[in-house]
Amino acid sequence: MGVLDILSRKGRSLDEAITCASQATDSGFLVAVRPTVDLTTAQWRQVVQDLDGAQLASVCELWVTQDNWPTAALAHRPGVHWALIGADALELDERVREQAQQVGITVTRSADRRASESECAHAGAVRVRLTSNRPQGPSSGGGQRAYFTSRQEADKAYVRCAKALLAQSASPSFMTEDQRLIDIIRALAIRQGRANTDVEFCMEFGRRQRQAQDLSEAGYCVRYVIDFEPRELP
Repeated sequence: MGVLDILSRKGRSLDEAITCASQATDSGFLVAVRPTVDLTTAQWRQVVQDLDGAQLASVCELWVTQDNWPTAALAHRPGVHWALIGADALELDERVREQAQQVGITVTRSADRRASESECAHAGAVRVRLTSNRPQGPSSGGGQRAYFTSRQEADKAYVRCAKALLAQSASPSFMTEDQRLIDIIRALAIRQGRANTDVEFCMEFGRRQRQAQDLSEAGYCVRYVIDFEPRELP
């Protein structure tokens, strides 16, 4: 089976994801691998070992859910990069936040959440990746909506969050395929004097390839996210 066949289908094994990752890094992209389910510590150790064997550890992030992080943390070793995903990824207890800063974990924050702008502006040493999920509707929290309910409101919030990250983060990361938002982020970065190499755009592997190539050729860091199923892991 060729790389293009692997690229176009779901349900990749870890080996197939590593093949895709190798192809992407050979083309100058950064990569991330994301299991479709939470893994055990033994499985995470196997993932780390296989990435090391493919010489991908230095350019690859391992995406782990917030709930799965305590298990994954037992598989950490120097040189391995993690990204914590989940709706409350910035709402870490002090032990996990300290761990995140020491290990260098990237955490995600969805711009459609009303509290995200303030959290992006006060993330401190924790690296933040801004996402642009569709509005999830109102959330009951003291009778006040926690999420923006229209796409227009969410897009405006994304821009405000992007401004906050570009102003205070050493290595801001943005996960979006919306060309309009990408153009706005690029303009904001220029206005704030940020070098293109300071800014990372993150995209799903196999999608918007021309868009990713254009960003890479313009000098931006581009990271592909590659899903895999752990069916062959112990």
